[in-house]
Amino acid sequence: MVLDRDLCFVEANLAYQRTTERSREELIGRNIFDLFPNPGEGGRQLRDSLQRVLDTGQPDTLALIPYAIPLPVSLGGGFEMRFWSAVHTPLFDPAGNVTHVLQNTVDVTEIERLKDIAYGPSGGPAEPPIESATQLYQRARELQQTNLILVEETNQIRNLFMQAPGLMAVLIGPDFVFRLVNNAYQSLIGRRAVIGKPLLEALPELEGQVFQDILTEVMRTGQPYVGQAASVLLQRQADGPPEERFLDFIYQPILDGRGVPWGVFIEGSDVTARVRAERQQKLLLDELNHRVKNTLATVQAIAAQTLRTTASPADFREAFEARLLALSATHDLLTQSVWRGAQLDEVILMELRPHGAERYRLCA
Repeated sequence: MVLDRDLCFVEANLAYQRTTERSREELIGRNIFDLFPNPGEGGRQLRDSLQRVLDTGQPDTLALIPYAIPLPVSLGGGFEMRFWSAVHTPLFDPAGNVTHVLQNTVDVTEIERLKDIAYGPSGGPAEPPIESATQLYQRARELQQTNLILVEETNQIRNLFMQAPGLMAVLIGPDFVFRLVNNAYQSLIGRRAVIGKPLLEALPELEGQVFQDILTEVMRTGQPYVGQAASVLLQRQADGPPEERFLDFIYQPILDGRGVPWGVFIEGSDVTARVRAERQQKLLLDELNHRVKNTLATVQAIAAQTLRTTASPADFREAFEARLLALSATHDLLTQSVWRGAQLDEVILMELRPHGAERYRLCA
């Protein structure tokens, strides 16, 4: 049968209808837990399994689940305890979002009944046990327990992967199809649906950039590749222009048992803020060096001009110091505007002050 995201039936085949004693018309549009309520452990296991599929987009298996179903009034009503083995498979829309869950269910109630025949309802010995049924039942129980442990471990690993602060993704096959991406990677690419898509289909703006060539080389050689402050153009908004980002990253090949690469694990970090800060710092240092040289040249010119217009060392000292103070005052004006500019009349008056402000008049 097939459920939508609200866990309502959208389809059920004849085998499911016969097993549950419900017609297709009775099933379609009804919530599974409204139609087959179960507040116990079996209901919790079923709900958790369906929710895992919706949340992760990965199939989930319940090897053995006890679940009572209500009997139709025509059969006397009440509930009948039955045992099931179920596989839940996600169904996706073209954007890669989970829209439905397909449940393939096998009714294994007869195995439980054979177990009762083998050991008795209370678990005590009975007439010779039916070994094959008993072993099958026991394997199913062991598999169910193992599956629960594996699911818990898988969920923990997945949570760590998704919440890791660094960029993480898994690409598989020669077309580099996205298998997994974490939250940080999704944030980098603008939250696009990329799972199940080849690299250039999911991120078409990478066409012509070097990254696919590097991935191809990693798959060919089986050797990792490390990139530092690599520039990449990404369209992070659907209608926006490509945005340049800078990444530190490593492409790590994923090898099979024979040592042959079958995928690439991507791990990295967005260092755009650091690169831009370093560039800004270099720009400021270059500008500072330029301005220091200009200032020294200005001081040299002031000294030469002052020497030509003064008759004694004492006069030179007085005039030279006054002109240096005027230069310093001009620097103060520029500093107040963070070196973005100053009013021309203020600069002129500041420069002329040592020469006698009463000797000059500014005209607009």
